[in-house]
Amino acid sequence: MIEDVLVGALWLAPRGIDVSVVEGVVTLTGHMERKSETEIALSMTRRIDGVVGVVDQLTYRLDDARLPTPEQALHGVADDWLRRL
Repeated sequence: MIEDVLVGALWLAPRGIDVSVVEGVVTLTGHMERKSETEIALSMTRRIDGVVGVVDQLTYRLDDARLPTPEQALHGVADDWLRRL
């Protein structure tokens, strides 16, 4: 069930994340591309019926928490362009 959520919702390769469950406590172990993906995986796992706790042992390559949104990035480009006029 948890693997189905991770593969179906996040399009993760099943071999990328290991899932173990002991008495309703789910441990997620593995490596993901972005921090935001780990947060989504943890949040979705917590919402599954029967899960009483989640242990996070996930790592990630890119901390995208502080990256600008597309709107912020475009605004920054526009500001830079206007300064050069």
